[in-house]
Amino acid sequence: MLKLADDNWEKVSSRALFRILEEAQVSESRVKMFMNKHYLDSHFLSSKTSDSILFDFPVVRADMQIPPIGENITVSWLRDKDGYHYRFVAAFLGTVSDAGDGMKAIGVAFPEMLERTQRRHSCRVHVPLEDAQNFFLYWGNPPQCEAHPVFAHDLSISGGRLSFTTPLGFLDIPDLESVVGLTMCIDNETFNVEGRVIRIEKSGTPNDHSSGRERWMLGLHFINRFHIFQETLEKYLVEQQHNGLRTS
Repeated sequence: MLKLADDNWEKVSSRALFRILEEAQVSESRVKMFMNKHYLDSHFLSSKTSDSILFDFPVVRADMQIPPIGENITVSWLRDKDGYHYRFVAAFLGTVSDAGDGMKAIGVAFPEMLERTQRRHSCRVHVPLEDAQNFFLYWGNPPQCEAHPVFAHDLSISGGRLSFTTPLGFLDIPDLESVVGLTMCIDNETFNVEGRVIRIEKSGTPNDHSSGRERWMLGLHFINRFHIFQETLEKYLVEQQHNGLRTS
């Protein structure tokens, strides 16, 4: 999760504050908690109190200093529903017992204000075909699902959505609103996720189309997306952006 400049944030309404925080608690959204020069990876807990928000108590590094009670900390997370980052600043209340399971939890005062990024969290990168990420798309009726190798040279990601253009070596493409499987290997780790096709467009120049070298832009909305895959894919895109800057 990227830390954004202060001028990229805007205040949300008080009504939205309660709704978004309650949603994050129910879904136990993952967060980063910034404390002085350190931060913790944690997640919302669904247990509720009248004046505070509870977070899972993570494993703390030996050099990590827990702030004193009353000191302000910043909590930031990515909301899958709309692709925006949200954050709030509130007082650290120390460690408490989670009413749900009795385990140790972090207590943070209920915030007076909630902010979100002015733009959706997104990233796009063009990758040379010889360096393009390859993966497999699966579609069809089980057990007749077919695996199609794909080389994605134009990738973009926003929230829970992935779009890519690629020269497809076959005539058939999945139907709009159909569910496809995606297998991708990044950093020697294989991910298997499912997505619904929400966009199908031809991409390329008129010369590409006339010579039969057109590409398809496919947009997927992940169904079973998980946090590790999201972070790994974002890291891959950022690395490719840096590689492009170095070679440009």
